[in-house]
Amino acid sequence: MADVRPLGMDRPARLAVVIGLCLAPVVGLGVVHSGKWMLAGVAITGLAMVLLRRPMLGVYGLVVGAFFDSVSITTPFATLGAGDVAALCLNGAWLAHRLVNPRGLRLPERSHLLLGYFILALASLAFGVAPHTGVGVYARLLTYGLTMVAVVDLVRDVDAIERITVVMALCSLVHAAIGVGFMGSAGRLSGLVGQPNLLGVLIALGLFPTAGWIIRSKNAFVRGILIAACLFMALAIVLTISRGTYIAVGLAFVWWIRRSARLAVALVVVLGATYFTMTQFAQERVDRIETRLRFQDSSVVNRGIVAKNGLLAIAESPLLGVGFGQFGHASDAVDITSEVGRGTHNFYIGTAASTGLPALLLLLAFLFSQARRLGRGIANAREKING
Repeated sequence: MADVRPLGMDRPARLAVVIGLCLAPVVGLGVVHSGKWMLAGVAITGLAMVLLRRPMLGVYGLVVGAFFDSVSITTPFATLGAGDVAALCLNGAWLAHRLVNPRGLRLPERSHLLLGYFILALASLAFGVAPHTGVGVYARLLTYGLTMVAVVDLVRDVDAIERITVVMALCSLVHAAIGVGFMGSAGRLSGLVGQPNLLGVLIALGLFPTAGWIIRSKNAFVRGILIAACLFMALAIVLTISRGTYIAVGLAFVWWIRRSARLAVALVVVLGATYFTMTQFAQERVDRIETRLRFQDSSVVNRGIVAKNGLLAIAESPLLGVGFGQFGHASDAVDITSEVGRGTHNFYIGTAASTGLPALLLLLAFLFSQARRLGRGIANAREKING
C-alpha cells in the first residue's frame, strides 16, 4: 500500500493564511457596520486582479465609460463619471501590469508637445483669475493624459483597434435606442445624457465604425443588421437637431467618400431613407429642423455673444488666458456684460481664451502629429491591399 502523506504548505501560503485569519474579524465588523463599502472594496479588488491579468479589458471599459460618463457616483472628494472611474481603474491596472511585466514603454507621437501643453496649462491655472476653481479640472486633465499614455502603450495591434471600434458602435447604438425609446412627443432628442448636442456627438462617434463594418462584412445577414443599425443611428442624430453634429458628420462623410462612388451612392440612399421616414412619421420635427437650419434663432445670437467674449479674453490675455478651467470667471478680468459665466461653445476659442494661444498651438500641433501618423498608417495599409 502506498504511503500517503498530507501535502505541506510553503512559507508564502502559511503567511497568507495568518493574514487572512487576522483580517477575518475586521472583515466581519465591516460587513456588519459598512456593508456597502465592504462590497465595493471586494468588487474593486476583484476587478483589479482581473485587469492586472488582462489590462486590455480596461481599455474596452474606458471606451464604455467615456460613452456613458453622464452616469456618475458621488465620493467624499469628487463626483466621478463612469469615464473617470474607468480611467482610474485602467491607470492603476496599467501601472501594476508594467511593474509585473516590464517592457519598452511606447509613448504617443510627439508627446513632448503634450507635455508642453500641460506645463502651460499649469502656469495658466496658477496665474488665473480664480485658481481654486480650476484645480479639479487640471487633476482630471492629468488623469486623462496618463490614460492616453496607457492606451497607446497597451493597444499595439490592429485586432485590438477593431474590437474598440465594435465597442464604440455598440455604445452609440445603445445611446440611440435609449434616446428614441424615451423620446417625448415634441422637442429635441436628448437621451441619457440630457443634452441633444452631446448625444449627437456620442452617436456620431459610433456611426462611422458601423458604416466601416458594413463595407468590411462578407456575410449578407450581418451586413443587413449593420445597415439597419446605421440607419437607426442616422435617424437618431437627425432627431437631436444638433446643427454642429449635422455639419461635422456631413463633412466627415464627404471626406470619407471622396475616393468611392459606391460610398457616395450609399450616403445618398441613407439620407433619402432618413428624410422619407421623418416626413412620414414626424413632420412636426422636420419643420423644426428646417427652422433651426435657417440659423435665425436666439441660440445663434447667444453663441455669437459667447464667442465674442472668448475673443475679448484672448485679446486681454493672449499668453496664458484668463486661467485654465476658469473661463466662467472671465468677467473678473474682461469687460463682459452679456452671457456671463457661459462657455464659448467653441473648443479652439475656449482653449485659447482660458489657457492662452501658445497652449492652443501646442495642443493643435500634437493633434496634427497624431492625424499625420494615422494617415501614414492608412496609406501603408492601402499599399498592402492594393488600394
